[in-house]
Amino acid sequence: MTTRIIAVLFVGTLLFTPNLFAQDSPSIAFGIYYRCDQAQAARADEIVEQVFVPVYDEQLAAGHISAYGWAAHVMGGPWRRLSYMIGSDVGVMMDARRAIIEDLQTNHQSALRELSSICPSHDDYIWSTVASSQPSEQLGQDRPTAGMSTYYVCNVAREARADEIFQEVIGPEIQKHVDLGHLNSWSWIQHEVGGRFRRALVIDAADFKTILTMRGAILSALQRNSADEVEEFSQICGSHTDYLWDVMIAKPESM
Repeated sequence: MTTRIIAVLFVGTLLFTPNLFAQDSPSIAFGIYYRCDQAQAARADEIVEQVFVPVYDEQLAAGHISAYGWAAHVMGGPWRRLSYMIGSDVGVMMDARRAIIEDLQTNHQSALRELSSICPSHDDYIWSTVASSQPSEQLGQDRPTAGMSTYYVCNVAREARADEIFQEVIGPEIQKHVDLGHLNSWSWIQHEVGGRFRRALVIDAADFKTILTMRGAILSALQRNSADEVEEFSQICGSHTDYLWDVMIAKPESM
């Protein structure tokens, strides 16, 4: 695939089915969600490809992060671009983040200023994995080009119950479509640092049509078979925002 990236995270103890992994030692994702000038966003992509990728590659090669990426808005809210990196240790990742910033500020000031002028504001999030279709060592690697992220606003006092419902009811329904080859992967992640979104569901597939078709099938099945649990989940996480992301960079890639 061409170089491509997006956001997200996961874990690794076996649960419910052979391909459903639940939180034990969660992976961590640092996400930067940019608001950009739409007319100049393609130039931001060029800067990331030409300047940022080699800097991130150094941290990947050193083992300080396990994956990183860059994604472009297709549909959704005000965020136009997404940068992420994934790892297993917050302290190591903070050091990697600091090294990346220092490198860019020292060696690529003009590119950094240009990117900041195109994408002048952003939101930072740190996420950790609750459950995923993938083990932690595979998360964020060699991603397909189409991703959907649903960001939830939840009742903090009850969000642990939302996680239970997801792992017992919703996750296994999504996993059926991974096992059938309709979807590539999914992850359910929780807020550690950032704004108002408390949980997020990330689904990857070969194309957006497939994602939306499978999403409809999953929702229909849940309403038929688990209406009470879905209603309880909706009461806890009562609002959400959907994004479709074009995964432009996802590293490491398969050889």
